[in-house]
Formats: sequence, structure tokens, C-alpha cells
Amino acid sequence: MYKNLKKIAIIMENLEYGGVTTHLIGLLKSKRFRNYEILIITNNSNKAIEQIKKEINYKKIKYLSYYSFNSISSDIFLIKVFLLLFKPLLFLLSFFQMIVIVKKISFDALLANCGGYGNFRDEMAGILACKALNKKNIHLLIHHCYVGQIFWNYLINLINIYIGKISDSLIFVSHATKKSIENNTSLLTYSKKKSVIHNGVLIRNFKKKKLKIFHSKKRIIKIGMLSRIDRYKGQQDLVN
Repeated sequence: MYKNLKKIAIIMENLEYGGVTTHLIGLLKSKRFRNYEILIITNNSNKAIEQIKKEINYKKIKYLSYYSFNSISSDIFLIKVFLLLFKPLLFLLSFFQMIVIVKKISFDALLANCGGYGNFRDEMAGILACKALNKKNIHLLIHHCYVGQIFWNYLINLINIYIGKISDSLIFVSHATKKSIENNTSLLTYSKKKSVIHNGVLIRNFKKKKLKIFHSKKRIIKIGMLSRIDRYKGQQDLVN
């Protein structure tokens, strides 16, 4: 299926630098991905995109930005209520927007690179647009656990069932992420292929060094973890 793979489109709705960006940078730096022409499709409010451009300057990587209807936010209460009530309409606008974008580009495979899954997202709209235009080889990559919604949960789940059915594969970065999506959404109900591919680390970026801060004569194991304290993150599992 991947013998003639030359062009990969990656769609991601993102706001700030985080794990999704770090993962993408590692992916693009890998030997396999250097052989492909990459088009990154992302919202123009994505602050992390400049970091990607800074770390990776391959000529084969191009960028396409757009205004994201699903990322609109406000601190004003009345506007928040308005946005919440009209979420499905904004998502519909996003769907038509993605149809226009997908029509303009060519690719052999599309990767919907999704952070927190559970709300109306551009990656979902992109997958639906690809199906409407009869595009093949569509994959959904989910990084974080399910983000619960108060409203529109039923409608989102109906869309999830369809997305799971039309996607060629669903990829999760951990078993915890997969389990969270499985327990809280209908995404996996009719999915053809689902797999867990754990995040890797670029070993060459680390130098062997003994840090004095971790040195202790006592029999104490000191472990550092850059993460929020959350059962999903596994700190309790580590202690156990």
C-alpha cells in the first residue's frame, strides 16, 4: 500500500507548543519521513508552527495555513455561550473549508494529527472532507485522552462512529489514550484497524552526564517527570 507513497499531508489543529509538536518534529526528522514531500496544514493561530520551521528546514516540507472556525474562543461569557450553542454550525463551516483546501492539494496519504480528542475539531472536518472527495489512505493519530463535553456529545459521537468507519487506521500513542477514547466515545465501534505506537525519543539529543542534583548516598530512587499530576499520566502506576 505504501510503495508509491511520495506526498503526505498532515492536518493539525493546534494552539501552543506541546507534546503534539514535539512528536511531529521527531517524526519529520526521522529518516523515513525525509524521503517524502510533506505538506503541513494547520490553523494560522498555531503558535508552535514557528518552532517546527526553526528546527526543520527541509525543502520538501511546505505549509498551508487557514483560519480555524473550531478554535474560536473568548473570555466574554455571552460570546462563550454563543460559541457553544453554534459549535455544530462552525464545524459545518470547517467541513466546507476543508473541502476547498483538500481540492487544491494532492497527496498519497493524509495524517490527521490530533491532540485532545472529544470536541469538534479540524482534523475531523478534514477526514470527512477527504471522504466526500473520495480521497484514499486517511489515518487518524490521537495523542491525548478524551476531553469530555457537556453539550453536543451525542452529535459528536455520531460523527465519531462515521470517522472511525471511514479512516484507514486509528493510531494512539499509548494504551491509556486508546482506552480513554474507547471508554468515552464511539470512535472505535466500526474502525477497521487500530494500533498503539508509543512515542519515541531522539537518543542522539542526549549526552551522558551525571547530574549532581540527583546524587544521593541514601538508597533513594529519584525520578523526574515533566507532566501534570494526573492518573492518566501514570504517576500512580510508577509508585505502585
